[in-house]
Amino acid sequence: MTIVRFNQWEEFIEELKSSAPDDRVVRLTFSTRYDARGTAHLTMVAGFLHRETIVECVHPLGVQPQDPSSDRAKTLRGLLEERKRYLEGQGYLVKP
Repeated sequence: MTIVRFNQWEEFIEELKSSAPDDRVVRLTFSTRYDARGTAHLTMVAGFLHRETIVECVHPLGVQPQDPSSDRAKTLRGLLEERKRYLEGQGYLVKP
């Protein structure tokens, strides 16, 4: 199995259009990773399976907001929802 990773959403979308998965499923979620000091860093990950290849977009978002009601947390949730709506509008089934 091969993994193809994009860091730019637009490049990922171009690849999705040219190599759409047969099942039309795209995974979209947040991932949390911790640095050596225990600080949580948030990443948005989108991906799909095309034959024997995993195609994904990894978008680092910086330090995870501690307050879920903060403006930054709302902005990040809005970004996730915006991308989900876009993918669904293109006929994809979006799963976490």
